[in-house]
Amino acid sequence: MLQSLLSAFTGVEVAILICLVALCAALLAIGIILLVATKKRKNTRESSPAQNPIIIYQTKRVAVPRQAAEPVLVYVKEKEEAPEEEVAEPVAEEAAPAVPVAPKESEAENAMRYNRSFRARIIQSDDEVKEWYGSLKNAILAYDRVTSRISWKYESFSYRRNAVAKLFIKGKTLYLYLPLNAADYLNSKYSLEDVSKVSQFADTPALYKLKSAKRVKYAEELIAEVCQKLGCTPIEREPVDYYEPYNSDVALIKKGLVKRVIEDANTSFIGASGFSKEQDEDTDFDSKK
Repeated sequence: MLQSLLSAFTGVEVAILICLVALCAALLAIGIILLVATKKRKNTRESSPAQNPIIIYQTKRVAVPRQAAEPVLVYVKEKEEAPEEEVAEPVAEEAAPAVPVAPKESEAENAMRYNRSFRARIIQSDDEVKEWYGSLKNAILAYDRVTSRISWKYESFSYRRNAVAKLFIKGKTLYLYLPLNAADYLNSKYSLEDVSKVSQFADTPALYKLKSAKRVKYAEELIAEVCQKLGCTPIEREPVDYYEPYNSDVALIKKGLVKRVIEDANTSFIGASGFSKEQDEDTDFDSKK
């Protein structure tokens, strides 16, 4: 059948027919190749993220990160440089002078202070003052039947209800009050002060201020004179260490040795314990022989 079909065409027509078949086969092959290439390219894009071209505006240098694992195509586009604008430097403003604020009426009238007892003042004094105090107290108590009584403001020493001495403290100075006549020691080394006009010191009208170890020795000599006049007998007594370590106001408030006092124009309130102002001077803290 094929031979009969071919015999119906001439030689030229057969050649043309063969060329057409070859052309169709070639086109079919090209289509298959393009289809395979397109599919492969699509798979490649899906498996790896697309890298879009990066446009960098730069005038001098292009910096490519070294960490890039694959080469990156970089397109550089020149950008016109804008004229630099002058930036004014910030000027520091001068601080306005502080205006004093007047205290409120309640703050002006009310004031808080600490009322420290004699023992608290000794505890918070310098070690040197504590040493003077201990030396003088041992000297006074070295006589028979001489007793000590510590009240809120001072410490008093007596012999059979007769005043021997009183001790106050103010800052770094010990105030020793003695039952002597200050006028009798005008030209002496003791330099006693007359305080007989103060009713509180009617029984101890002579004041001697102790500001050095030398004056403490002189004070012991005056104590010996007072005890001799009163008929006191010296006794053998081991010196006692009266040293107490420093404590803050907060710690002494807890011990009842310091009181917080709120004062105003009309009243004064003591807020630390149940003591009244009248009881302050007569409060006993210690009694030793």
